[in-house]
Amino acid sequence: RARVLRARVVRSKGEGGGGSAGNVVAAAAEPSSSSSASSSSSSNTGAGDLLDLLLDAEADGVISAPQVSATLMTFILAGHDTTAHTLSWLLYEVCAAPDLQDALAAEAAAALPGRLDFPTRETLRSVPLMDRTFKETLRKHPVAATGTFRALSEAVQLPSGEHLPAGARVIVPPFGVHRNTRHWPDPERFDPDRFTAEASEGRHLHAFQAFGSGPRDCIGRGLAKAEALSVLAALFRRFELRLVDGPGGESYPDGADIPEPADHHMITRKPAHGVWFRVKARGQ
Repeated sequence: RARVLRARVVRSKGEGGGGSAGNVVAAAAEPSSSSSASSSSSSNTGAGDLLDLLLDAEADGVISAPQVSATLMTFILAGHDTTAHTLSWLLYEVCAAPDLQDALAAEAAAALPGRLDFPTRETLRSVPLMDRTFKETLRKHPVAATGTFRALSEAVQLPSGEHLPAGARVIVPPFGVHRNTRHWPDPERFDPDRFTAEASEGRHLHAFQAFGSGPRDCIGRGLAKAEALSVLAALFRRFELRLVDGPGGESYPDGADIPEPADHHMITRKPAHGVWFRVKARGQ
């Protein structure tokens, strides 16, 4: 089965209705009217991927065609920049700690015996250090750093005694929560072992806000983890990375105090000028 999606960009005009089209304010996707490719049966005869599941739900009348398109665009767009930025921060932190990179490479080699093996679901279950490194990156460098605004449906009394009236707009910023020393001692230090079972025991349920929490947490958290760990397992299995001082720059010497990249934050938080590496195949 197949479906053709056509991107539709919504623009707004400047104040007063004059002038040319303003900034892009929304983007959506809709099924193309020219799309005629479809499955000959509503049963799931494919590999059981996300699109199969959505098209089956549409065929059963559970969701509409526009909802299929909107869900796909949410996964593709929201799941791209966020994971890419997280990997940039992670590779910086790992390259700044050569012993950690060596440990990750050893773990990846055990999980992927063949140098060109592709990660599978079983692979992702056998890289616990990589998983902890991914979580610690999201703790120190949350890409959705400012969180989401919410309006209170009823008044709330905080443990501090402060009263928030109904209708008040509140925000829980992950960047600030992840630097609360009550839950994260020495928060500027990068330490994947914060996420061992022993270290996590007794930690507040909502102290880690990289994907939000509660019934409306990030729908793509499983996808983000699968994407990131698949890329990292293949990358560390095959290559060794060394940070360099900008494009064409020299590698930092062993033991050097490597400066953290400046950050740029609009919708997501990312290294302002990228992160630059020198890459070589392992064993060479």
